[in-house]
Amino acid sequence: MKNVILSLASLLFFSFGLMAQETESGPKMEFESTVVEYGTIAKNSDPIRVAKFTNTGTEPLIIKNAKGSCGCTVPTWSKEPIMPGESSEIEVRYTTNRVGTINKTVRITTNEGGQPHVLRVKGKVLNEEALQSLKKRRVRCKDNSRSIDLFKKKPQSCNFEAFFIFTYQIMIEYACTLIPGQDNEF
Repeated sequence: MKNVILSLASLLFFSFGLMAQETESGPKMEFESTVVEYGTIAKNSDPIRVAKFTNTGTEPLIIKNAKGSCGCTVPTWSKEPIMPGESSEIEVRYTTNRVGTINKTVRITTNEGGQPHVLRVKGKVLNEEALQSLKKRRVRCKDNSRSIDLFKKKPQSCNFEAFFIFTYQIMIEYACTLIPGQDNEF
């Protein structure tokens, strides 16, 4: 009797496991990134960025609607179905004639059902004078992994390295003016 009960329990356990492993059918939108990054840009810069995605589902994906959180953020998308395994993109246009921080969203409704997908639109728009001032104060770290603001009040993780690079760049510029007609490679 114990063997029969144990066999039935094992059969039930495995059948629930098999049901859990079944793949969900239907379309599935997967973005490379849900953040549309503008970075720090000048006023009236290129207003367009793209969010790339793939239909990883088993049925065609249809974007029903995409809407920005305000009139300054306008998405454009393909009205054609995206077949399983195919990729596409949503173009996001932000009005870059406004100076300030960009912190907007784009909501995308598809035939997947459920909650809409949300893209975050981030960045900062500066006037040309502020952008030039920022460029003069920044130095790239030696491994090009990040920019360092040399004149911030709070110390950064590689301020000493940035100061060294900044000093080295000034020395090279100065040395090149002292020895005309040579390549002056250091």
